[in-house]
Amino acid sequence: MGLSFRELTESDAEMVGRWRSSERVSKFLNTDVEFNLVRQIEWIKNSFSRSDYYHWILSNNGEPVGHVQICQIDLKKKSAQWGFFIGEESALGLGAFVPPLVYSFCFNELGLEYLEAEVLHINSKVIALHQIHGYQFAPELDKVVIKNEKEFLSVGMKLQSHKFIGSKFDREKAEFPITSWVGCPFALEATD
Repeated sequence: MGLSFRELTESDAEMVGRWRSSERVSKFLNTDVEFNLVRQIEWIKNSFSRSDYYHWILSNNGEPVGHVQICQIDLKKKSAQWGFFIGEESALGLGAFVPPLVYSFCFNELGLEYLEAEVLHINSKVIALHQIHGYQFAPELDKVVIKNEKEFLSVGMKLQSHKFIGSKFDREKAEFPITSWVGCPFALEATD
């Protein structure tokens, strides 16, 4: 296993759109996703200028297999939300190895103090995985989302940095490049 992360490019639009709109992935997303290549390209282009959002392609041994995002980044509160999905069926077993790499980046590199996750209640495997990593339920973040005209509970969870840093999960590190992130708050902060 050789997990790595790279910045998205416009040429990833078709692949990510296909992943996001697949039944296996979309049933666990908080929003309904219809694949539209033009909108997907615009979404990628616009993402680089946002300071509160960034995303990467997850690769295994050089082959793209998934998508990771950090959003609602708030430097004053030292918090963010995050999420990921494995797009390729052949890589489903890798899902448990991705979160600690993201946590290490967010807590050790970006200096965040906590991460929030929103997980549909039907995604019991991810809820259990988050609990193993030290997440606690955050009912104040719970909300009802409408998908395919049905209501689903989105369960809010929080992970505090002190629960992760120094834990048995804080061993592996990965590079998360941010060279295309024009609105990167960390780059702006460094130049102030």
